[in-house]
Amino acid sequence: MLILMNKYLTLFFFFFLIQLGYTQIQSGKVVYRIAPPDVEELLGVNGDNDATRQVMTPYYEGVIKIILELKLELHFDFKESFMTVEKPMLIDNQVNSLNLALSFSGIYGMTYSNLEENIFMLQKEKR
Repeated sequence: MLILMNKYLTLFFFFFLIQLGYTQIQSGKVVYRIAPPDVEELLGVNGDNDATRQVMTPYYEGVIKIILELKLELHFDFKESFMTVEKPMLIDNQVNSLNLALSFSGIYGMTYSNLEENIFMLQKEKR
């Protein structure tokens, strides 16, 4: 009887351990940062003209600083997800740099998706 009981307990613990291995995260929040391109990469878009380099280098350096300050937050559960962009505080002359930083990063606004209902929405800001 004791041997039979040990077999059942062993079997029970074996299935319990397997079940623990298959558990998944049901919901959560992930915070992303963006790795910006370097200035040389951005300058390659406009060509190698020296005059262009002199004018655009400080501008692109400002864009890269803004990209480093951007933070993306993804909230999710088993059927829905919602991503927002936390933008840094800016002064007026940096708004164009922010728009360029967002476009370089491939971020176009807040996104919402619902897998059960096959919904994907993208909210864009009017600029």
